[in-house]
Amino acid sequence: MTDLGRAHDDARAITAAALLDFEWARFGEPLDDWFFLARFSGPHTETVLDVIARATQTAPETLRAGCEVREATYLASDLRIALERPATHARMAADRLHALEELVVGRYWWRHSG
Repeated sequence: MTDLGRAHDDARAITAAALLDFEWARFGEPLDDWFFLARFSGPHTETVLDVIARATQTAPETLRAGCEVREATYLASDLRIALERPATHARMAADRLHALEELVVGRYWWRHSG
């Protein structure tokens, strides 16, 4: 086995844990924090959604829908800022439009749902 193969096997063997406080949310609405936690979990998004749904006894569809609404809201807010000053925020506008396409066309929050 090559060093690269061993490194890959070692990386797969690593376990990650997160301390989740489901009783208190930084923004006042717990789903706001859960959205950020799930959305920016990279390849672990589905696992994080499952853990949140089980721990909070929230229906997975309700959790996905809430996350979708929050992401759309944040993207719309950023796009408003970018469109008010296009010369200053051109890159942000392009990034947010790409993210909005992923959300709407790619159905980000629903692509792995049953």
